[in-house]
Amino acid sequence: MKVSLVIREGAGKNRRYVKVNKKVYPDGTVFCLRYKRKFETLNADNLTAALAARAIKEAALLTGQGSTASAQAKRIGIDDAIAVYLSNIAVTKKHKTWLAYSRATSEFRESCTKQFLDEITKDDLTAFVIAQKKKVSDRTIDNRLADLGTFLHANNIPLSLHHAFTKKKVKAYVLEELRALNAASTDDELQVWHFFLGTGFREDEIAHACYTDIDFTGKKISVLMKPEFNWEPKDKEERTLPIPDSLIELLKVRKAMNPDNWLIFPNTQGNPEGHFLRTLKDRAYAAGLNCGHCVSRVEGKPVSCADGPHCKTWKLHKFRKAFATLHNANRVPVPTIQAWLGHSSIQTTLLYIADAAMDTPETRAQVNGSFAAVDAAADEKEE
Repeated sequence: MKVSLVIREGAGKNRRYVKVNKKVYPDGTVFCLRYKRKFETLNADNLTAALAARAIKEAALLTGQGSTASAQAKRIGIDDAIAVYLSNIAVTKKHKTWLAYSRATSEFRESCTKQFLDEITKDDLTAFVIAQKKKVSDRTIDNRLADLGTFLHANNIPLSLHHAFTKKKVKAYVLEELRALNAASTDDELQVWHFFLGTGFREDEIAHACYTDIDFTGKKISVLMKPEFNWEPKDKEERTLPIPDSLIELLKVRKAMNPDNWLIFPNTQGNPEGHFLRTLKDRAYAAGLNCGHCVSRVEGKPVSCADGPHCKTWKLHKFRKAFATLHNANRVPVPTIQAWLGHSSIQTTLLYIADAAMDTPETRAQVNGSFAAVDAAADEKEE
């Protein structure tokens, strides 16, 4: 017996029923079941409760139709499980997290023909990987497998799969790259790059940075939660760090020129900007700074960075690593850099500054000293 979940809108002659097709509904929504040409109003105040009521109703209607039908009614359908899971994620997690889980589960349903959760096997995960390899990178596949595994474990399905990928090393920007980027940028873009470098903030931290986060007297800035945007810092940890005088002066001028702005770098609608990376890649390409060799996937098709703003060497995260490298070179203690970056583990910070030691005169002297005897022997032979 098919039972449909709908919502009721209007009243009297204007009443109509609409099929459920969203992840979140406002308070006061009236959920109903439709079956046998009848509508039954549910005592449910959210989508999760309504979906559960529909499953119970289907089981009740099928009880008298034989043991096979009754047993099947007690099984959980994959689509129903996904709907319930995503509705919970929408309430408890950030929208960005919901998008990731939504993408992973919807992509999985494209490759999985099973109907019930208890039918899923590891072969279905393998088929998912095969289908994904035609669309996205190995790292993205592994991320989606992790998200899919979280969904399955939440439904008591102990399945998981790891897809190997090469961990790419993110390098810090060097001075020559920053100079070339700044020369090709507008004044407003240059201010954005200066802010990225001077604070070491993550992209979403900059998108939600406000003038009220700045202590102009103490020359410090804080990462604080923004309930107005339903945003909070990573790991729910706020932090404060000092910033250079040059950035403080830049921000004073910017605030004076934009007295009505609360966000430091809002988009054209006054909301948090979400296209810093696109702007960075556009500016690098326009300035002829792309490497010309790497290939990215755009709408599922391979595109060379020689032909568009898609170069993989230009990343926002490289500003963050440059921030750590510059402070390390100036002998700022590693635990202090860790606190300024907001890292929960000092091992992560050490990875950020691992290359810095290779650029010091001491390292050059050690490397040359290790091969001094070999070089001397070669010189003697030439003589």
